[in-house]
Amino acid sequence: MKLRKLAALCARSKRIQVYERETSGGVAQFVGDGVACYLLDGLPYLTEEQLLTLFDVPDTKRDDYRVDVAPVPPGFCFEDTWPGEEPLEVMDVSLAYGGEGMLCIHTIRGLRFVNVIHPHVLADEKPLEVYQRQAADGRVYFALKVGMLLRGVILPPDDMPESLVQKLEGIAAGARQALEGK
Repeated sequence: MKLRKLAALCARSKRIQVYERETSGGVAQFVGDGVACYLLDGLPYLTEEQLLTLFDVPDTKRDDYRVDVAPVPPGFCFEDTWPGEEPLEVMDVSLAYGGEGMLCIHTIRGLRFVNVIHPHVLADEKPLEVYQRQAADGRVYFALKVGMLLRGVILPPDDMPESLVQKLEGIAAGARQALEGK
C-alpha cells in the first residue's frame, strides 16, 4: 500500500478513522476515511499527531481534520480469516454516480456499489481479492485481501438509492431495445 494514496483518501473527507485491534504482538491499526480502512503494516503504533504528520497535514490545517480512534466496531471481523467469508466477483462494469466512479460487486444481498477510490489504495498489492463478510447485524461488508492476509476493509455500503435502481432499469431497457432492434 502506498501511504500517499491513503493520505489522499483521508484528505478528500478531512477525516482519519483509526480502528484498533488487539494482537499477540500489540495493537494492529486500520486507518482510513470512515468508509474503508487499511492495515498499517510494518509501522510502529501511531498517535493522532503522528498520523497527521505522516500524512503531511500542515499544522495550519490540522484543525480541519476529524481524527477518531476506536476499537473495531462490534460485530465486525478485522482478522485475516473469517469462517463465513466468500470470494466475490468484481464485475468488469463500472459506472459514475453522483460524480464518483463506482465498482459493481455481486454479494449475497444483490448488487452493491463501491467507490473506486477505496480498493485503489491497495492497487499496488497483487493479487488483490475482495471477500464478503457479514456483520453480526446482517450487514454485508468487504474484506480486501492479498492471499490469506487481510489488507483492508470496506464497511457496509449505504443502501442503494431507489433513484439509482430506476436509472439502471432505464439503461437496461434501452440497451435491450437497441440489441433487439439490430
